[in-house]
Amino acid sequence: MFKRLLGITLLLLLATNVFPVEFGLKGGVNSFGFSGDLKFKKGLGYQGGFYVNIPISSRFSLQPELYYINNRTEYSSAGSALGSFRFDFGWYYIIITYRYYWDYTNKFNMGWLNLPLLAKFTPIKTGKFRFGLLAGPYAAYRMSYKVVQIDHLKGDARTTIDKWGGDDFKKLDAGATFGINLEMLMKKAKLILDLRYNLGLLKVDKFSNMKTNSIMAMIGIGFE
Repeated sequence: MFKRLLGITLLLLLATNVFPVEFGLKGGVNSFGFSGDLKFKKGLGYQGGFYVNIPISSRFSLQPELYYINNRTEYSSAGSALGSFRFDFGWYYIIITYRYYWDYTNKFNMGWLNLPLLAKFTPIKTGKFRFGLLAGPYAAYRMSYKVVQIDHLKGDARTTIDKWGGDDFKKLDAGATFGINLEMLMKKAKLILDLRYNLGLLKVDKFSNMKTNSIMAMIGIGFE
């Protein structure tokens, strides 16, 4: 095992001597939602962070990244149901039935520390432009969490719920990232455009089948 790790390390060192390591900054917007038993409306968030690209060959490389990601989504529910009160008076009782209504929207706002480890393949290199494919796993840690409930039957009254339904949502998530990458070479740097899809593979709540999914669009700048 030690010999294998040593061999991989030596190969990476040799590769970085032939192909320089690249680093840079990226930021952009995302469309986020939950999949599962409940229907969530996707919301618009943002992200920003940095990456390091470690070449293995002229077309293949490894690309670890670290981002802060703000995700937003919302869930709405409206309907009615029957309720009842029972009053006991010894040998007889009275039951009063009533109908109650609800119409509310829960707006979710979450902050994540996201760590993707991507493999990058660049099949097209023409002039100043490079086209690449990205794929790999990611792990995420939820740093912040806020839910605002809007009651539409009470004049859109807003109530902040720090932990919706108790501590139902887990702090850890993991999944897979797939994307495309376009780069334009400049004199001392490169302009980068990324489009990605993040597919959550873990259940992020404790009582249903909710998983995360998002589309990310980013712009960045890279240096060698």
